[in-house]
Amino acid sequence: MTIAGILLCGGGARRFGADKLMAGDVPLATLAASSLIAGAGNALAVIPPGRPALRAALESVGCAVVESDRTAQGMGASLAAAIGASAGHGGWIVALGD
Repeated sequence: MTIAGILLCGGGARRFGADKLMAGDVPLATLAASSLIAGAGNALAVIPPGRPALRAALESVGCAVVESDRTAQGMGASLAAAIGASAGHGGWIVALGD
């Protein structure tokens, strides 16, 4: 049974006031992706469309990426998009990008 690591990166960080996922010298999302890959052996991040810098940062650490316009509908919709994109797996580990 293969387990998929899912990284939810669809939030807008409205309360944070800036792009939290890309914050820091090493973007927070890449730290989260690297940790998930270390634990699960893989990671699939769900991001909103039109975030090329976030996509590039995640891919630079070996994280697969799926863009979904469903991220605007909340965490549940992002999770559903990730499950749909990784349906061949026997289970999932879910982590947050921030």
